[in-house]
Amino acid sequence: MKIDQTINGFKSHIDSQGGLVPLNRFSVVVPIPNTLEGVDWISNTNRGFGFTARSASIPSKTISTNPVMAAGPEQKYPYQDVYEDLTISFLSTKGTEQHAIPERSFFEAWMATVISHDNMLVGFSDDYSVVLRVGVLTNNRNEQTKLAEYMFIRAYPIGLGAIDFSHDSEELMSFDVTFSYDKWRQVKQTSPSLTDLKPNPDTKLIEERAKPISNSKRKAKLHIHPKAEWADRKLKPANNKKDSWKDSPIKNKRVVGKFDFTPKPKKISKQIIGKVQNRIQAELGIRPIRD
Repeated sequence: MKIDQTINGFKSHIDSQGGLVPLNRFSVVVPIPNTLEGVDWISNTNRGFGFTARSASIPSKTISTNPVMAAGPEQKYPYQDVYEDLTISFLSTKGTEQHAIPERSFFEAWMATVISHDNMLVGFSDDYSVVLRVGVLTNNRNEQTKLAEYMFIRAYPIGLGAIDFSHDSEELMSFDVTFSYDKWRQVKQTSPSLTDLKPNPDTKLIEERAKPISNSKRKAKLHIHPKAEWADRKLKPANNKKDSWKDSPIKNKRVVGKFDFTPKPKKISKQIIGKVQNRIQAELGIRPIRD
């Protein structure tokens, strides 16, 4: 019996695939939501998340199934995907006198835009959700390339972990942030630096939000010249004439020879009014019904 699983064979296979992937080489990119843009201390804190991210995980993905009774063993049929929440641990820095512990303050301010602390109103998901990224880096420190990148679409924080203080502890302050998202997928990307926050060209369509298109741009896309519409208006003047009563189709129309016995509007109204008057007078006993 020949066994091919030798040490040399294992090493040659690993070397041919570029080596193993270390768990300590990763990057985290947390964009600023629209509700927090324009604040100086938030933008400075956001640039440091590539360094203060202590640990991250790629959540599991499962497929929900339903058993179907059939002849033979039980069969399972899929019907939807199930994603677990994303959890990232961040280190805390001292910050400045104006904003101490800026990493924790950033996520507290972010969660306040999801649900307001004052009136408990829920914001719009297009404003507080972002496209969060977790990248897998190479083992070679000279090459700052990403082997792969995982995109978490429409992500936003739903939980902040507790911080436990103790006199006999010498650990650094850190906290966990739990993110909710719609779905995730893997995108291969290379970036020159860990702090590169430019969007991936492959995922540009996902990150772009729907913007209203003006009439001029819509006409340009349809190749409609602005004078063409005005020419159509001149060629086709507006029909301001009201609809004629005679033009309306009447099913119960009786024609004898060349004469049309279609009742006229005035005659119809007079007949109805006469019948109503006669009915009222008969009920009151004023005079008998004539028709």
